[in-house]
Amino acid sequence: MVLSRPACLVAIAGLLAEGGVRYFTSASRVGLARQFAAAGGSWRVAAAAVLDGIALLALWAVIHLGLGVLFAQSPIQSQTELQSQLATVV
Repeated sequence: MVLSRPACLVAIAGLLAEGGVRYFTSASRVGLARQFAAAGGSWRVAAAAVLDGIALLALWAVIHLGLGVLFAQSPIQSQTELQSQLATVV
């Protein structure tokens, strides 16, 4: 599957957003990992998972918003237009 240039740019922006969030939360994640290794506590693992989830949410949001902007200029088809196009194909 070949992606268009704007879609690739959106994907790159999404990955940069995820990387940025991971960069800014890395100190917290490392601290939680060290505390878990020293004292245990499942809540520390859950907190690290939440921080990773925030990074994943950033990736998802950028990609969906970016693709929404890209395809916002697509022509809207009404139900009758779609039915007439399908009738000509069949």
